[in-house]
Amino acid sequence: MNTFLKVSKLIPQLKHMRPFYQLLSTSSASCKYISEPDYIKYTKPLVPVYELLNIQIKAYDFTVLEHFAKYVHKVACNMDIEVRNAWATPQQSWKVTNHEPGTTKVSTEYSINKYERNIQIVKLPAYCATTFFEIIQSSLPVGVFVSVHPHEEHHEEIRYIPDYELLVLKKQLEELTTTEDPKK
Repeated sequence: MNTFLKVSKLIPQLKHMRPFYQLLSTSSASCKYISEPDYIKYTKPLVPVYELLNIQIKAYDFTVLEHFAKYVHKVACNMDIEVRNAWATPQQSWKVTNHEPGTTKVSTEYSINKYERNIQIVKLPAYCATTFFEIIQSSLPVGVFVSVHPHEEHHEEIRYIPDYELLVLKKQLEELTTTEDPKK
């Protein structure tokens, strides 16, 4: 006897059993069993969650900074922490001059660049936070500075470089439109 025929004979006998996919509700908003009572959601322990955090990494050495930022991102992904965004901000540059003693003559001149990377994480559970931050702190290279803080609007604005040519053109456009208004 053919196995197809054996299975087809069993199907009418198994009609009273529902397949697993039919046990799930059809709405995409909630994915729970139909037979699950409503009070079950109140029995689950409530875990405090950090909503939106920025891990800000700064260093003077670009290569070390890039490797450490990649490492932090990898650790977050391995711990099942959702990384929403990662970005670089423009470098900050300073010129440092060293003068000869008692004179204004410059003996040496240095150019110092400070680089920054940000990693934004979402819904970090409180029980994972201490372990995650200890891993980051214990593997921190020399010359790299890390700060963790809640996300604010000015963190978003810092990452963009202003386009001065565009600002000048907008100003010229405003001047042209204001000079045309008195004629009307």
